[in-house]
Amino acid sequence: LESDPLFVNAGTDFHIQSANDSYHGGEWPPVTASTGTWTTDATTSPALDAGNPADAYANEPVSGGRINQGAYGNTVQASKSAGLYWDGSTSTDWQDATNWAPQQIPTATDDIIIPDGCPNYPVVDDGLTTAVCNNMSIAANASVTIAPNGQMTVSGNITNSAGAVGLTVKSDAAGDGSLIANNAVIATIERFVTGNQWHLMYPALSAIPSTTYTTEGTNNNYNFYSYNEPNEDYWNATTMYETSGWVSEFGAAAIRTDKGYLFNRYNYPDKTFVQTGGNIDVANKTYNVSYTVSTVPIANGVTEARKYFDGWNLAGNPYTCAVDWDAVTYNGIETGVYYYDGTNYQYYITGGGSAPYNIGITANGGSRYIPSGQGFMVKVANVALPVAGVDNINTTFTIPNTARVHNDQAYYKAETTSIPNLLRIQIEKDGFTDESVIRSIPSEFAEVSDEHDAAFDAYKMYSWDKTKPQIFTLNSSQTTNFAINTFGEFDNTKIIPVGIYIGEENNYTIRCTENSFDTCNVYLHDIFKDKLTKLENDASYTFSSLNGIDKNRFEIVFEKSGNKPISDIDINLFPNPNNGNFFITVNLLTINFNIEIKTALGQTVFKNLYINGGTNEINLNKFPSGVYFVDIKLENGKVITKKMVIE
Repeated sequence: LESDPLFVNAGTDFHIQSANDSYHGGEWPPVTASTGTWTTDATTSPALDAGNPADAYANEPVSGGRINQGAYGNTVQASKSAGLYWDGSTSTDWQDATNWAPQQIPTATDDIIIPDGCPNYPVVDDGLTTAVCNNMSIAANASVTIAPNGQMTVSGNITNSAGAVGLTVKSDAAGDGSLIANNAVIATIERFVTGNQWHLMYPALSAIPSTTYTTEGTNNNYNFYSYNEPNEDYWNATTMYETSGWVSEFGAAAIRTDKGYLFNRYNYPDKTFVQTGGNIDVANKTYNVSYTVSTVPIANGVTEARKYFDGWNLAGNPYTCAVDWDAVTYNGIETGVYYYDGTNYQYYITGGGSAPYNIGITANGGSRYIPSGQGFMVKVANVALPVAGVDNINTTFTIPNTARVHNDQAYYKAETTSIPNLLRIQIEKDGFTDESVIRSIPSEFAEVSDEHDAAFDAYKMYSWDKTKPQIFTLNSSQTTNFAINTFGEFDNTKIIPVGIYIGEENNYTIRCTENSFDTCNVYLHDIFKDKLTKLENDASYTFSSLNGIDKNRFEIVFEKSGNKPISDIDINLFPNPNNGNFFITVNLLTINFNIEIKTALGQTVFKNLYINGGTNEINLNKFPSGVYFVDIKLENGKVITKKMVIE
């Protein structure tokens, strides 16, 4: 023995070393040793065990990695050991087993400790494998880093004794690291921001100082705003009118967490901002949102409600991972989400109706997965307004923490699932594209209208760069502009007006990038040129245009298969422009047709039935000059519209 005699006080751990063997803990009393027999006067261990022999192992406390041996040592009632230690002896790679003691990669049930004094500290950077564990303890001088392509799920709790530097989620131009945790732990969350562009954002910590974003060296950056719904923007394409809802947050002590914010690094380059202050958000997130009725003067004291512009609220993804928008509790908001990528708006609406029409729809590369820290716009549904004596709705919507997901796709990656009866068109110029989506849902799958439906349609929101072309569709009265436009089934022919915004006079191209209408012929009709282009996949039409908004030049014509193609029906209107006297020729001599002529505001000024085809003269010289639309309604249900100008 190394010491003889040996006296041990009750409740004291001990170590006995012989010449050829050692004994540490184990069942008491020791039966044999290599040089003799040991006994004790007591029938139980003098070491007091804090565990409860009647309790389950899973409920025993973590003892810091050392099993508490005593009366119940080496039994299921022994105090639980923290499962794995990081030693960093090989590298920073979390997924390398040789960096752990014992040498195994943590599983979702393992408790882990990141101790002080390691040569390397873990970096989670495997874009293919999610790092997992149960509880994680980070020592005072240790750290864990999640790289921009890294994903980590902690199913238990994180103890971060190192403070903000102990846990870092990185960000760069390719994206953000992703962390799903269960407790609100202090951390550092990076946010990459491109320069000279507007960004909708949301803080990923509870108390980030606003000076994180509003101070750049010795120069202050004032382009930092929240959005106040009652003071909404009234816009016409890219032009803003009257009161602005954007409210400067410059000078605020901390970035507010009840709504998203708008930021632009005007005249500054790309930068990764290091955000500290407070804890990460892991609870369900409920936003208070509103819809406030407002009106705009028309003329002669007449006003109209501007529901298109009311009810917009700026929220955001508060988590350190992506959010699945399909898992959101919408309550009183529409199902569409609108977010800005610095150049153009992205759109996503959840799937409406029953299968196969229950798949979400994207436009401009939008996605159901909203990145960490991404701000977005939602619109409160206005089905109850306006009501006499009531001018606002206050409601909520909730992002549950169960909506959190790891999503390693690039920002705004589009859905790729095939959707029936969908048409996707783009306007493009010099590599920039803007997109509009049209789809049709038969009545047995869902009830939809030709007007805006909160569950099926997305309003058009415009790029803040006024040089960029935009394309959208409209309802028949041209009062609503759509980015995503859903209509019901139709008998023979359906016409959807198409609007364009042109920022600079030039040549532009409209291209069909997707057409899944398999029972329809679909055409782009240039009303001004009276030219039809069949919209098959990758079909395109190039045109020249002056700058401004034009809601009357284009339309999409859907024609059920089996009908005589619209291109085979030769209808000519001449001269055009004219002085009010003009001719219409229909080349099918056996067809009867109605002609209805409307002003640009939709007022009917002429209507008549013509028997058989041929050429017919019409006189409108008593009407003022301007743009008129001539609807030729054939007896088989087809409607062909011509644009006419009276000088």
